[in-house]
Amino acid sequence: MKDYIKNIVDPWVKMKGGELGFKGWPHAVLIIDCWSVHKSQHFREWMKKTHSFYHLVFVPAGCTGIAQPADVILQRPLKAGIVNAYSQWMADEIHLLIKSGAAPNELKVQTGMTKLKPLLVDWVWASWRDLKDRTELIKKGWEKCGLGDVLVERKQIEGLMFIADSIQQPEELGKEEDEPRISVVDDDSDVEDEADADEEADMEGTMNACLQ
Repeated sequence: MKDYIKNIVDPWVKMKGGELGFKGWPHAVLIIDCWSVHKSQHFREWMKKTHSFYHLVFVPAGCTGIAQPADVILQRPLKAGIVNAYSQWMADEIHLLIKSGAAPNELKVQTGMTKLKPLLVDWVWASWRDLKDRTELIKKGWEKCGLGDVLVERKQIEGLMFIADSIQQPEELGKEEDEPRISVVDDDSDVEDEADADEEADMEGTMNACLQ
């Protein structure tokens, strides 16, 4: 998970923040499921210490098929692509055996791991390559989870400005009447303290739901 955060999440978040006109490191909400590693104290403390600009939101146990976009719309076609590739390979292998004159009782295809491992990598990559180009399908998954707004650039900017510790005005937001309306409070105000407390309470609530 540390490698995943450093090698995949970090570069993407930094790139996305740059696209939205933010300097420095933007804040981001990470939606993850209740895998034991995700909810472990070690991982959560490491995230808090080294990636405090990320805000963990846990999908409650048993709800990934409802609230996690990858499970809602992406996993099935990804797996289907792999299965279809395997079926086509098996059909081709049997066809070659028949063409070579093999008797019916000799139509046996080698399916050991030594044979299948390199093929599996190709099948997974081919399925993913096909799926990543189906942007409308990916968007549909986020929308079905009620998270369609996060795909709108202006909503992304509003979200980043809302959760950033020091709010910076992104470049070229557009016309003045279209700019997001963000209320900024002083660092010492009671309002901000209440907001922080509410955020901590929300985090505690999701953790409790996750751990039950």
